[in-house]
Amino acid sequence: MKREPRSPRGPAEPPDEELVARHRAGDGESFGLLVRRHQRLVFGMALQVLRDRGEADEVTQEAFVLAFQKLHQFNGRAAFGTWLGRIALNRCIEALRRRRRWGVGPEAGRGEDPWAALADPAPGPDGEAERRELAERLARLLETLSPRQRVVFTLRHLEGRSGREVALLTGLDEASVKTHLLRAVRKLRAGLGGVR
Repeated sequence: MKREPRSPRGPAEPPDEELVARHRAGDGESFGLLVRRHQRLVFGMALQVLRDRGEADEVTQEAFVLAFQKLHQFNGRAAFGTWLGRIALNRCIEALRRRRRWGVGPEAGRGEDPWAALADPAPGPDGEAERRELAERLARLLETLSPRQRVVFTLRHLEGRSGREVALLTGLDEASVKTHLLRAVRKLRAGLGGVR
C-alpha cells in the first residue's frame, strides 16, 4: 500500500495533526511550527510549477494564509501536508490561469530552470549551447500546457512524485492524473519534434 507524503519533521517534534489540535485549542505557536515545517516544500513545489521565484513566494504566502483561515475545515482524512499542498496547487493553477488570461509568463532571468537535469556534467561549449537551447524550448512548451496538465506533469516528472501522490495533492483520481499526464507528454513530444 502506498503512503501519503510524510511530514518533514524531526523525531522529537509532534506530528502535524497534534499541532493542528493544539492550534484549535488556542496555542498560538502551533501554526507557526506548521509553517516552518512545510514552507520549504510548499515553496519548492510552487517554484517547480510556476518557474518564477516572486510568484512562488506569493503563492506560498497565500497558501499559508488560506490554510490558517480554513484550518477548521481540515478533517484529517488526508495528511496535513497533502491538504496544504492541495491548497498551494490550487493557488498555482489560479496563477497560471491569470498568466494565460493576460498573456504573460515569468520574466526572463527570474524563473528557475526545471530542466537543469538535462545538463551534461561537463559539457563543452557546443554541448552547453545545445542544452540551453533544448531547455529553453522545453520551458516554452511547458507554458503551452493547460494549468492542470502542467501541474500534473511537474509533480510527476520534475518532482518525481508517484501517481498516487499526484492524485492526493491535486484532488484528482489516479485515472485522471494519467490522462492529464499522457496529454501533457504528447503535447511536449509533438512540440519537440525530432528531439529525443
